[in-house]
Amino acid sequence: EILLFDKVQKVNRRGKPEERLWIVTDSACYLIAEAVQKGQQFYKIMRRIELHKVGSVSVSTLQDGYFVVHVPSEYDSLLMNDKKTEVLTHMLEGFKGITGRDLQVNFVDQFAFKLKNGKQCKIAFARNEGAQPPAGKVSGSSFGGNVKVQVATGMPKDTDTTPHGFQKRQPRAAGGGGGGG
Repeated sequence: EILLFDKVQKVNRRGKPEERLWIVTDSACYLIAEAVQKGQQFYKIMRRIELHKVGSVSVSTLQDGYFVVHVPSEYDSLLMNDKKTEVLTHMLEGFKGITGRDLQVNFVDQFAFKLKNGKQCKIAFARNEGAQPPAGKVSGSSFGGNVKVQVATGMPKDTDTTPHGFQKRQPRAAGGGGGGG
């Protein structure tokens, strides 16, 4: 069963973003590349991550969209999606369904992850009001060292995001129901 299907930016080992399709099913996650050859559209599975092999997921405490899927027996994937919370929710649901356990989510602003070639990278997140949302500014010429993501502060938690022209329902007065009797 497919739990989620969306586009993500996969950050490659050189630190460059590559657009991929991200599919979360009840048993695995898939990174899929799209290609067009001679007018024909093709899809290629670039990586299949069995959910029971995921050790944890790391995310920053900022509003940046980045998350790392840690797979201890293989390598980690650094991904970016503007709906990070929704993506993680579906991964947590799938993981719990297959293992019966909660997937560990690390909320930290600096952590390490393992590249496919075995090298360890460190990524650090910091506030910078000059950064452009949703992803912010990424610095670090290539992976194999440290990467910094600068993130502008998001909207305050009490921000009203109701669309213009949409009328909110007024709460009903307590006790005045039209019950029978």
